[in-house]
Amino acid sequence: MSSAFTSSRRSLSPFWLLAILSGLNLFNYLDRYVAVVVAEPIRLSFGLTDRQEGQLNTAFMLGYFLTAPVFGYLGDRLTRKWLIAAGIFVWSLGTVLSGVATGFGSLLGYRALVGLGEASYATISPSLISDAYSPARRNNALTIFYVAIPVGAALGYLVGSQISAAWGWRYAFVVAGLPGLLLA
Repeated sequence: MSSAFTSSRRSLSPFWLLAILSGLNLFNYLDRYVAVVVAEPIRLSFGLTDRQEGQLNTAFMLGYFLTAPVFGYLGDRLTRKWLIAAGIFVWSLGTVLSGVATGFGSLLGYRALVGLGEASYATISPSLISDAYSPARRNNALTIFYVAIPVGAALGYLVGSQISAAWGWRYAFVVAGLPGLLLA
């Protein structure tokens, strides 16, 4: 296994590496889909037009796809575990800050921050799994990692709608982002 999740004393087994990265992938998509669920309350709260609402998704995607190649490059040159941890911290911080946004401009910036953090994580994590598993077991391991995508998306809808209905859209972002801040 690569030294990405190892220390001088012990290394993380492939099983635990996959379990941790798959769990984080679940949070990755939970954070992303909370924004979809609370789009209407945000639109009403800030008086956004349909175009502005669409720009929030565009900000996320720009943050993601403009920085993903940079993280791909860095992942081949720097310690991947720290790049991943930084990505988790950044996307989770962006999610929490989305819940305290004071207007359209700040929310736009925070959604771009989520995209930037997710680009780091999503670009680098599969390579760690590939390094940890032999070719005969790699496909199964990556399948487990990627199954977290629809599960996280579904949880984003569930958590986002439940929290938003109970306490408002701002708390949906805060509740979705806090676990990632703690795990980073």
